[in-house]
Amino acid sequence: MKFVTILLTGLLLSPVFSFGTKDKTISNLTAAYRGELAALTQYTAFADKATKEGYPEIALMFTAIAKAESIHAGNHKRVLALYGVEVQPYKPEITVSTTAENLKEAAAEENHDFSVLYPGFIRTAQYEDAKEAVESLTWAMMTEAKHNQIFNAALITMQSKHLENLSKVYYVCAKCGNTFDTPTPDQHCPFCDATKDQYFRFPKK
Repeated sequence: MKFVTILLTGLLLSPVFSFGTKDKTISNLTAAYRGELAALTQYTAFADKATKEGYPEIALMFTAIAKAESIHAGNHKRVLALYGVEVQPYKPEITVSTTAENLKEAAAEENHDFSVLYPGFIRTAQYEDAKEAVESLTWAMMTEAKHNQIFNAALITMQSKHLENLSKVYYVCAKCGNTFDTPTPDQHCPFCDATKDQYFRFPKK
């Protein structure tokens, strides 16, 4: 998370000059929306695969993170609506492999999203003075960095055959999608300041 904080600070301190159009931001936000829908679909399928292969702990993790991606998609869709854009139906195509391969793929995709994709989208949104988009994109970027860490840790745990060390409880912030792989999450979300009573719990009590 330290890297994300430094990255975000650099982005927000960058000078912003806008020509009064949000065209590029709208295009980027639409792509981000589709990407989050794809991740939601993919991780839901990965959870099913993990269950079938006898990895309930990993299935729970994928299910929680899929919820986070659905929140990101909803936030992007809401901002697009503010900009007068109605998103079109989209059905992503996904590929499901073994659980180990699925974890590797998920970690790689999250790494690209938080280190390359979202920082670029945020810079463009800043340039076009699209404050609502900056917020939605930033929440997604910071969360994807945590997802990358969770996936990498799960892959290492799976390879060492100590799945009992994986978290048994996850919380997902309903406002920004921030994901906590601990039974004792922050009382206030450090990303959006939502309170703990606004978190989804996995599994449900």
